[in-house]
Amino acid sequence: DLAETTEAYPYPIMPVHWMSRDPESPDMSNLPEGYAWRFPTNDAPNRTMRWGQAHPTWTHYALPWLAKWTSFILAPSRTNAPHWLSSIGHVEDEDLLNVAMWADKLKKQRCRYDITSPTDFSTYLQQLGGGPYGVDSKYYPKGIAIVFFTARDAKVPSVSYDYLKQLWDDSDGHRHRRAIF
Repeated sequence: DLAETTEAYPYPIMPVHWMSRDPESPDMSNLPEGYAWRFPTNDAPNRTMRWGQAHPTWTHYALPWLAKWTSFILAPSRTNAPHWLSSIGHVEDEDLLNVAMWADKLKKQRCRYDITSPTDFSTYLQQLGGGPYGVDSKYYPKGIAIVFFTARDAKVPSVSYDYLKQLWDDSDGHRHRRAIF
């Protein structure tokens, strides 16, 4: 609900990421070292929530906040960007949104609605549940909430279409499958 980004809460809200990117969390132990997010300096903000996916929602109330943090990246010397931010080097949209939210001590996140791959719809179609997904020791020890709404990594049209055909098929009598795990 976009009404969550209001005059009283003038910030974007991002869905939770499939990995925590927290170097202290066990979910990162089997992933390549570069997947964990580390600040290069000690004056950086503390994490206030799990890493978010770069699919934010916001209303016009968030535009000043977005402009401020974007200006720090586009013109750091003219905007007096924080030292810790300037020391990062190349910053992508997802990186900036996460560290800016931590810097402002934000804590609101959405459930995961953009699943990692079209093949993840197999879990939905078979109603397997799959147990806890995205468990981390700090923010989501019981796993993250997932809504099967959209999929990333949909690079092979025939694979995506095959999943869409299965989703459209109601011949098994399961027109209203459970969408939230």
